[in-house]
Amino acid sequence: MRWRKNAGTQKGGETAMAIVNIFCQSGIKTIAKSKGYTIYLLETDMSGEPYTKHWIEQIEETGNGAGVETALRALRRLKDPECELVIYTDSPYFEANIERAKEWRDQDWKDKKGNERKYKEKWEEILRILSTHPTK
Repeated sequence: MRWRKNAGTQKGGETAMAIVNIFCQSGIKTIAKSKGYTIYLLETDMSGEPYTKHWIEQIEETGNGAGVETALRALRRLKDPECELVIYTDSPYFEANIERAKEWRDQDWKDKKGNERKYKEKWEEILRILSTHPTK
């Protein structure tokens, strides 16, 4: 999955905004919470040279939760609040819900039955971090 947080183009011929590619993958694919490894990688261009940094960490989570947690951990590593983001993930749950999370927030994180959405705190932090990045 590729999800792009696009900053748009800059006016006046200024230097283009930095693009950070984020790659997220988790080995946890179960419905039940289990221990497993997650890997995330940040890639950008620094002074004309590619720069890549990766982390491998053990977590205990469900498959869906691991997708959200992996993306959140990667986003926490960002240093430039004005970079353009491109997120690649193997999590169908994250892919299906990254845009819906804004709607969930507007609905006070409740589903149609009035139950609180899963991973509310993680989604809130993801949306907060993403909000610092300019959008088109």
